[in-house]
Amino acid sequence: MTDIEYQRMNLPRRFWTATWNNLNVSLQEMVKKYVSEAFASKTGKGLLLYGEEGRGKTYISAVIAKILREKEFQIYYLSASDISGQGIRKAFDDNSIMDRALAVDLLIIDDLNHATDKNVVYAILKYRSDNMLSTIISMRIKTKDLPVVTTKGKKKYSFPEYFERFYGELSPLVQGNILPIFINGENYRDKELNEYEKNMSI
Repeated sequence: MTDIEYQRMNLPRRFWTATWNNLNVSLQEMVKKYVSEAFASKTGKGLLLYGEEGRGKTYISAVIAKILREKEFQIYYLSASDISGQGIRKAFDDNSIMDRALAVDLLIIDDLNHATDKNVVYAILKYRSDNMLSTIISMRIKTKDLPVVTTKGKKKYSFPEYFERFYGELSPLVQGNILPIFINGENYRDKELNEYEKNMSI
């Protein structure tokens, strides 16, 4: 892919080198199934990747974006800042931004819980849901902030309850169409920093 293609997707430069090979086996399988089955069904199926900071949510989204772009699908990336404050004004001043967010084959909304204008998020998701267009959302959530529910005597974290509590108006647009997936494991940012410190040590 060319630099121009990455720029048209609005994908942050640090994720231009995201590759399938850097995902563990279970994530590779998830990506494979999403691309070949859920997305390919053309019914607007999406993903909601949630978990703590640095666990690879945006990286996974970037890998999916690159695979689908190579298949000539149209992709666009929106960060929380794009749908907050000055970003919203810029988006509405530049119609092409909103047009692409609404119409592309796959839209990525990164760090949804840091977007301040929920009305704009609702409008985007409503349009895409009505037109069966796929969306991948990521959310940074500390595990300790997730409510704990007991099912059949076992305690577990409940993301649906968390989402309903803070984003109730968006729930109808997510339920049944966008699958929540908990992304856990090592902190990739800490790993990168440790490798950098090791390489810089004298």
